[in-house]
Amino acid sequence: MAPFFISLISIFSRNILDMNKVLLFVFALSIFSSEKISAQLSATTTSTNPTCANNNGSATVTPSGGNGYTYKWSDGATTATASALAAGTYTVTIYSSAGTIWDTLYLETFDAAQTWTLNISTGTNGADPNFWTISDNEGGIAPSGCGVANNGNATLHLTSVFNPTGGAAYDAGGLCGVLFCPLTSAAAQSANITTNGANNLVLSYDFIGGGQGLTDNASSFYSINGGGAFTSLDPSLKSANAGCSGQGKWTKRSYNLPASCNNIAYGVIWSC
Repeated sequence: MAPFFISLISIFSRNILDMNKVLLFVFALSIFSSEKISAQLSATTTSTNPTCANNNGSATVTPSGGNGYTYKWSDGATTATASALAAGTYTVTIYSSAGTIWDTLYLETFDAAQTWTLNISTGTNGADPNFWTISDNEGGIAPSGCGVANNGNATLHLTSVFNPTGGAAYDAGGLCGVLFCPLTSAAAQSANITTNGANNLVLSYDFIGGGQGLTDNASSFYSINGGGAFTSLDPSLKSANAGCSGQGKWTKRSYNLPASCNNIAYGVIWSC
């Protein structure tokens, strides 16, 4: 079976026994915020004087405080450096596009001390359920790389009682009362993430996901009020794994979150 694991989760804000390979793993989750700004520019200049009566002087301006700069020199030059200058006085006007500035409100790579709550029961679980864990037994890499193990980059991933250190994998069951009983309905959930004062939130994460339709499935959810109530974000997390053998291909997804968000909590549920 194709896997599911998460390596990176981020949130942004913008003002303007049937053992199957891992079903879900996550490497990075992030929340971003952005705002439209009016740039307050400053600049420094350097120059090289022309030699004798030659037109081989130059002047360079280095701006700060904005982005997307354009230049208009009094001699007609439109780059940061005006060249082939004769002796004289030159002026330059600098324009900044200002535009959208992104601010990272939250970034989780699962390498530092963990604040996530793992294995929250969300339904019926057997005696030997699959469970969430965080380690580099399933290693995280940037999309669209193929899944690897033990590369030093920890991920949040699902694993099983049958092979708990084998990386992202799940037991689909079918042998309750004979061997293991891995019926699973369990979530992994972040701590509350403060987003007060931020607008146009964007949540992004890198993951690999698979499973047999909705029978063996990972889904994601979020709360906009610090965990008081939850809303479905993606009912079935599946990645396009073509071209990668084994665990599958790392994939990035991003979602716009409601403007009413104040405190975010994010989570994933595995059911089989």
